[in-house]
Amino acid sequence: YKVDLKTAQPLPFSAIPRASKELLETFDKFELALYAELSGYKLSAMTGKLKLDMKTIGNTANPQTPENKLHLEGTMKNGVLGLDVFKISSAKSEVTGTGTVDFPKQRFDVKIKTKSFDLATMIQALSDLDLRGYVDSEGTITGAFKNPSMNFKAHGKELAYSFLHFGEHVGNFGINDNLMTYEGEAPASQGHSAKVSVRGENFFKKNRHVVLKTQFKGLDATKLLDNPDILGKVEGTFDLDSLARD
Repeated sequence: YKVDLKTAQPLPFSAIPRASKELLETFDKFELALYAELSGYKLSAMTGKLKLDMKTIGNTANPQTPENKLHLEGTMKNGVLGLDVFKISSAKSEVTGTGTVDFPKQRFDVKIKTKSFDLATMIQALSDLDLRGYVDSEGTITGAFKNPSMNFKAHGKELAYSFLHFGEHVGNFGINDNLMTYEGEAPASQGHSAKVSVRGENFFKKNRHVVLKTQFKGLDATKLLDNPDILGKVEGTFDLDSLARD
């Protein structure tokens, strides 16, 4: 059988059944086009080709990326989708991926590369954690649909958490068993020391608990606080313990 669907005009995100609160607060509208030629009525028997294009319109997380586009082409065999082409792009970012999505077993096995990836949009679409910046990275998304593991080696620019701006940073980012972690530091070329550790328990849940630990030496106060009226250098530590509540 064949499927050839597209939206006649942009639709509000509320038109998506069971769309999460975070998605509804991040994006305004979307456009969608889906084409598929498949055989097999059971999910475990579906085989064929499909193509998906989706565009989100409006972005409260980052006004610099008002539109985000997804282009996917895949080959389905017995319910397992092989990613022939997977690309997410915006005015500043690009994400590409390879691997498989196993629908009968509801599992990911995907490798991802990002270029100037818009961290704020991704994080806000998943939770209300205030983490921002642009990241070049390589990593994997594996495991169950409901609780995937994400592990990336990242080189970030303009990184910020809450009111603190860390600038350029290199480190490891992961989400495993509902625990988000980041361990990183400023590269030697920056001329200062800035180590950052973030640990977020119950990352996808309302009772999320985030602990931030930082250590600075020789860091420009203007850049750290994003305020041209505050001058000088910062040395010391700053810790933040935040528990999300309804």
